[in-house]
Amino acid sequence: MNLFREILVQQGPIKLKEENFPKDGHGQKFSVMYYKGHFPNGETYERKWLIYSKHSSSIFCFPCKIFSIGKKSTKLTENGYSDWNHITSDLKDHEKSVNHKEYFIKWMDFAARMKKNETVNECNL
Repeated sequence: MNLFREILVQQGPIKLKEENFPKDGHGQKFSVMYYKGHFPNGETYERKWLIYSKHSSSIFCFPCKIFSIGKKSTKLTENGYSDWNHITSDLKDHEKSVNHKEYFIKWMDFAARMKKNETVNECNL
């Protein structure tokens, strides 16, 4: 598993930039605008962690997916998330969650250690 995780972290999340995402049964679909979040003051930031799966027509949280194995899962880890009607509030809630923050930090730390050529065992993940 560590080698698989190492490869994923090296590649990083791949963002699909197309605009023709499939619609669900209610006529709603994912949009690339969800790759950006908004601070209360109106500034935007990139959700580097957010990935879209063509295979499942759903989104996942990159760090939560690869670092939460064997632990409590969220809507954005196991089967993906595709409730486009509630996506804005659910993404905000996910970003604020303790689990997401923990796995995001693990991802950044793991990536930084890999750049320094430290071994997987030294990362204690």
